[in-house]
Amino acid sequence: MVAYGLGWVNFFPALWVNYSPAMTQLALMLQVSEKLCYAYSLKELFYEMMDSADSQTYALRFKRWQEDVLQHNLPQFIRLMNTMIEWKHEIVAAIETGYSNGYIEGCNNRTK
Repeated sequence: MVAYGLGWVNFFPALWVNYSPAMTQLALMLQVSEKLCYAYSLKELFYEMMDSADSQTYALRFKRWQEDVLQHNLPQFIRLMNTMIEWKHEIVAAIETGYSNGYIEGCNNRTK
């Protein structure tokens, strides 16, 4: 994904599909900082990647997302990327089976 010098309108045309006051606020925020714009795009790609129906789609989307993370060099996303690499097998298993222990882990962390 290359967005050098692009305005947010060209970078996120989907924002105009459901034009609303919230989208207007988002559009204004994305104009403030190029890093913020990149972070938003990486977040959206992350959600798309995690919605993959199978491991092959996930692998292709992860590779694209990983390239974008490295290109934009945002520390928070690099940390997330490294965590995703570390837990690759577990993530792929969750995508393949549709099962995850995420809910239980969340409950355990909240209890701690």
